[in-house]
Amino acid sequence: MKLQHIEACNTNFLIGIITPTGLILASLAMINVTYDKWLKFVMPLVGIIMVLSMALLCVGSFI
Repeated sequence: MKLQHIEACNTNFLIGIITPTGLILASLAMINVTYDKWLKFVMPLVGIIMVLSMALLCVGSFI
């Protein structure tokens, strides 16, 4: 159950990085980075984290 809880927390982190709310938009505006550039930078990282999280969840379900 502990691994599944970690996966849920990790998912909240991933959604928090992608969604354009709060601190993300303000920070991007301060450094003159458009949201399109931010998505192009973040999406590969989000994909890697998501694949690793799914793999660890699968391994944890067999243990």
